[in-house]
Amino acid sequence: MSFFAPKIVKEDFFPFIEEILNISRKGEEVFLVTPWIRFDNKIRDAIKDARNRGARVTLLVRKARKKTTYEDRRFLVDNEIGVYEHESLHAKIYWCKYGALIGSINLYGTSDRSNLEIGVFLPRRRNIREVRKIIGE
Repeated sequence: MSFFAPKIVKEDFFPFIEEILNISRKGEEVFLVTPWIRFDNKIRDAIKDARNRGARVTLLVRKARKKTTYEDRRFLVDNEIGVYEHESLHAKIYWCKYGALIGSINLYGTSDRSNLEIGVFLPRRRNIREVRKIIGE
């Protein structure tokens, strides 16, 4: 996987999200913006590993706790993941300083298997300045 050229993603989103988590190091930020979550073991392990390396992982989700399982909420607390909520969130953005994946996929274990998802991966810091500005608003 290369972080040096834009790439249209039509399937296999989760390897890009895992890579964003896997390359993040101590003091670096990872933002996961998705209305709905249901972590599979690979994403859970990637988040845990990023935290163990000292990366700061922040999650922005839709304000609708009934869709988030107790197991996922417990995982977020146990791994000190910053969680913010927005009532009408619909965006899906996954980014770190090395690049951003913007697309249609939720961080929901079966999304890439049961839906046609499309997005674009934007490599490098200069391409994600605007994304960070939008998330900050």
